[in-house]
Amino acid sequence: MSAFVYSTSKLRRTPQVVRNDNKKHFTAVAFHPSGRFLAATSNDETVKLYDTTTWEVARTFTWDIGRMRSIAFSPDGTLAAAGSDKGKVVVWDVDL
Repeated sequence: MSAFVYSTSKLRRTPQVVRNDNKKHFTAVAFHPSGRFLAATSNDETVKLYDTTTWEVARTFTWDIGRMRSIAFSPDGTLAAAGSDKGKVVVWDVDL
């Protein structure tokens, strides 16, 4: 439903609220190494990339592998991997 993102340099500041565009809960989040995108998995079987400058959805990825449970980026940010509740993993080239 919502995730609260705090700035590490301004912890006393009000957090940014990132809302899922449906009523499903987020299950995992990961920042792209550049800090420009936040990836969030959800019970709606998607991975959404939020642009951290606008906090709008920049891209949505959908695979028929079940409800997404985990997300991670490679250290250089060129690859991402997401895992589902069915034990399946998808790895893709991140083309941002």
